[in-house]
Amino acid sequence: MNKLQELRDSIYTNKVVTTSNGEFLKLNSAIDPKEGKAILSILKANSEFTKTIEIGCAFGLSSLYICEGTLGRADAFHTIIDPFQKTSWKSVGINNLIKADVFNFKLIEEGSEIALPELLKKKEEFDFALIDGWHTFDHTLIDFFYLEKMIRPGGIIAIDDVHLPGINKVVRYLMNYPNLEIAYNVPMFISRKAKLRDSFLNNFFGCLKLVLPSKYYHRVLSDRVIKSDRNLKLYSSMIFFRKKIEDKREWNWYKPF
Repeated sequence: MNKLQELRDSIYTNKVVTTSNGEFLKLNSAIDPKEGKAILSILKANSEFTKTIEIGCAFGLSSLYICEGTLGRADAFHTIIDPFQKTSWKSVGINNLIKADVFNFKLIEEGSEIALPELLKKKEEFDFALIDGWHTFDHTLIDFFYLEKMIRPGGIIAIDDVHLPGINKVVRYLMNYPNLEIAYNVPMFISRKAKLRDSFLNNFFGCLKLVLPSKYYHRVLSDRVIKSDRNLKLYSSMIFFRKKIEDKREWNWYKPF
């Protein structure tokens, strides 16, 4: 067991983290172990991935998984964007990396809306990105907009907390991108009640589509009703988009989402 895994398992078991001053804090913000294992599995399966980036570090559990995924690779380097790391999070995230003898990283203490355009201007490129920062529709879309331009073809962008309404809406939009494909998702539990509801709605709106002219269909019903979370496999806590090729959409491209 390497130091990254040992420290990570200890944090999940004890549900506490430690500051550099020895203060114990309750673990109240971290990715789920299932999500972490998915990140680790994808990074290990893509042995050519060396440059990684994440938006939002908090207590550093995601950072430990990401850095373990590229452990031992020449030129492996991790970039962290977290404007609150040394304030709200008391540097716990970066201190955890140092405890695990990981030093091939840098912390950018600015908002992602400021930091990402600067990285793009410097022509930075990445193989893997995790978006887990400010969880509003606009911030998540801005994060993805810039990261997609810096991710190499074949690279992956993961988005956490897909169940939140704002992020769910962003993901629905991104699923229309012709240069993206879903590489993997971390499924959430679906209750029997939710399955029955979705089945009923699918049958009902399927019949409605037969009698309602197509030009009115999207006007009358929201896309989230027409295309349920279940049908789109959005009962997920985290989703992974693979960038197949560079974005070649026309200037006026649009699809309902």
